[in-house]
Amino acid sequence: VDSPRRVDSTTVEAVDSWPEIIFSRDPRRGTSLIAPRGLSPVLFGLRATAEQAAKKACHLLVHSEETEPVQGWRVFQTNQASGDHLGDNWLLEVRDVSIDPVRKHAHIITNGPDVLCYAEGGPVNALARWVKEGDVIEVAGLVDHDEQLHAERLKLKSWVPRSRQRPLCPECLIRMKSMGAGQGIRCPKCKRREPDEWIDLPGSPPFTTWVEPPVDARRHLARPLEWEDMSRLDVNLPNDEEQSTS
Repeated sequence: VDSPRRVDSTTVEAVDSWPEIIFSRDPRRGTSLIAPRGLSPVLFGLRATAEQAAKKACHLLVHSEETEPVQGWRVFQTNQASGDHLGDNWLLEVRDVSIDPVRKHAHIITNGPDVLCYAEGGPVNALARWVKEGDVIEVAGLVDHDEQLHAERLKLKSWVPRSRQRPLCPECLIRMKSMGAGQGIRCPKCKRREPDEWIDLPGSPPFTTWVEPPVDARRHLARPLEWEDMSRLDVNLPNDEEQSTS
């Protein structure tokens, strides 16, 4: 095959609206995800949660006017979108975060395996960029031969304060100010004095729930978060021994 393949985009858009048809189009770009990107003898692969829906959608695509002729097609069962490749989640404390200056991947140093969050990961990468030392994260992913944990899902469990401010004067409700090192704080209006004090401000993370990459950046085996029981995800953690590193 040395020429662009033709799959009827109108029919792809139509069948993608069926609840049983999954991951057929990129909702952000409105482009098809069922055809191979490179040269391939396979014209398309359609994913569905029900056999009859897969057969009906495939039949419509094969017989659509803008789809090129095919020699044959079949429906078979796979473990795609099952999440079968993932084991227990990791509960980790952040030690440091760095960003690849070229590829924009986020690299989280933790008390366990280093966590890699690809730039294509969208919300996963955005959350990884926000975390800092002392934050606690929960990660679902696979550990590679370099013992790096490739994040496929990420959740912020707790986070350290991002900034701090002086308290308000209890009488004037004006922000108190420092009088100098070791001299306490004073209200600029009524001159009331108090011992030196700061109030921690927690900050606002971009996400406080589980996040996953956009549909076009996920593994074929990745199970969508919308299918998950969130309470089960939050307790599926390895014990301390399983998380230890040598």
